[in-house]
Amino acid sequence: MDVADRSTDIARANTLRRSYGTALQLRNSRNETARQSFSGFWEVSMTSQAIEGACAFAWRNYLLFHSGISEDDSRRSALYRYVTNLRETGEYDFDLLQIAAVAYLKKLDELHDDRGARLAADQALAECLESRSAQPDT
Repeated sequence: MDVADRSTDIARANTLRRSYGTALQLRNSRNETARQSFSGFWEVSMTSQAIEGACAFAWRNYLLFHSGISEDDSRRSALYRYVTNLRETGEYDFDLLQIAAVAYLKKLDELHDDRGARLAADQALAECLESRSAQPDT
């Protein structure tokens, strides 16, 4: 890395430090930085795919039982918010995201209350997690 590149990196780090209040660690290798950037992109992409997939699965199943519902129904955006929030709390398992999404829509339809539907879906998710932990490893 030559002096000009190093000074440019230092200037960027100082700008980011002022903007976001974080300290950046400069890497000696541009490949290291590129690899980390790609890794971050991959993680975001996989997260987005898990959220989109779980929501799509639950929504398509919901539409099978409720033929008069529009694709742009407010329940769909509520579902997306719920699954996104659930994913942000640390739930990474795609199967469990799907289960929670289906449970959320079912309870939202029954209760007509977002908060109650979230609570019921969270309880269903907790039961699934509990039953998984009770199963012996094979």
